[in-house]
Amino acid sequence: MLENTQQSEPLMGEELHVQYSIDYTKTMTALEKQLHSCEDPAVIAMDALKVGVAFYEADWCGVIEIDLEMGAWAPVLWYNVAQHGMTVTAFKDLEETKNLERWVDALYACEPVIIPDTHALKDTHPEEYALYERCRADSVLAVPFWKNPTGFMIVRNPKRYNIDPYESGFLQALAFVTFNAITEQKLISRTQKAFSPESIKDDKDIIINLFGKLEIYTSKGVLTEEEISSPRICRFLVYMLLHGKHPVPPRTILEQIWPEEDAENAGTKIKSLAYRLQTAFCVISDTRLIISTLAGYQLNPELDIMTDVQQFEDFWLQAQSAITMQTKLELLRKATEIYRGNIYETASSEHWLMAHELAYRYKCLGVYVEIMRMYYDLQDYTNVQRYAALALNIDKASVDAYYWMIRAMRQRDSLSMAKGELKMAEHILTDEEYAELLQKLEKTKDLVI
Repeated sequence: MLENTQQSEPLMGEELHVQYSIDYTKTMTALEKQLHSCEDPAVIAMDALKVGVAFYEADWCGVIEIDLEMGAWAPVLWYNVAQHGMTVTAFKDLEETKNLERWVDALYACEPVIIPDTHALKDTHPEEYALYERCRADSVLAVPFWKNPTGFMIVRNPKRYNIDPYESGFLQALAFVTFNAITEQKLISRTQKAFSPESIKDDKDIIINLFGKLEIYTSKGVLTEEEISSPRICRFLVYMLLHGKHPVPPRTILEQIWPEEDAENAGTKIKSLAYRLQTAFCVISDTRLIISTLAGYQLNPELDIMTDVQQFEDFWLQAQSAITMQTKLELLRKATEIYRGNIYETASSEHWLMAHELAYRYKCLGVYVEIMRMYYDLQDYTNVQRYAALALNIDKASVDAYYWMIRAMRQRDSLSMAKGELKMAEHILTDEEYAELLQKLEKTKDLVI
């Protein structure tokens, strides 16, 4: 940590500028030496924040990223002296720019924000002042950076060099160092995630797996639900993938996924989720996954988004129009390979997802039945048993799966195994289902009782 330069008496005018220049040079020289011995961009960024706190004798220094299209901003990195380093801030999960027009204007003008006394804004800018009060900011000094990302580097409650715009130059230099470090860290993250799937041709191609666990693939990498680390964001994304070809109003989204919550603040809640989703997604893409429109939120129409759910449907539909049995069988097998369990299994059986889960579960079972029937006709009884077992993994009470399993075992002269399978079916199936199974086996003369 660099030492503060203490002043016995407040300096004014030319003396202040001279002292500022001296401190600027001394501190930047020390920082440069310090950074030469470090190659970790995360450490470099944090060191820059610590220097900002020391130079301005502030109690907090941090980076705020702003999404102008979404109309939101949030802190991404900060240093808080009072609480011994990284702490929870008084910021909300997401702040809206609509109450901070002066900051947005400063961003577009590339000008610093200097507020020596936030209390002076209590009457003239009450909503802006409410933010300062919540964040315990009596004074603020900030400089903008632009673009990708876009935002501000801010010091809270600076005790010196906090009035003259000339003196914000040091913070601008720190912002440059911090911005480059954050950008480098994001680049490293992308490099670690990098891969080259054959199905992804360019930056607009997005592949998203919904069956089983949520996974997002782009030309720059992969993002999993564990890495997103927010069940609410994941639920929001899954809902949009299933419903978001056209704009969906925030209130509708909230009422569908979380009907027990107050819908009065639906706009703010969904905006927060959209913003946080984009923050996670930007690690593997330079585009927006979900966009905001006047009518609500929707998937970005400029992207070529393909889900495994869509791929499953495509293979199934192609199979129905296939001319040869071999082609149909191959297409149906590909469909089953895609199905890895319920859609977004983490939220399995939640009301908003249940209809989709059941629809694809039964469709996949239907695919297995078709495959078993075709393999039986081909006298490939080993594969009949294989796909019967896979079907039972999806639905342990599948009458059709037991039927084809027992028939295949009979054809392979495995009578004892067939009897064992029938006994298992009697134990698992309801009386009505078991009676149905016996009736089907009797019709084909495969009853093994």
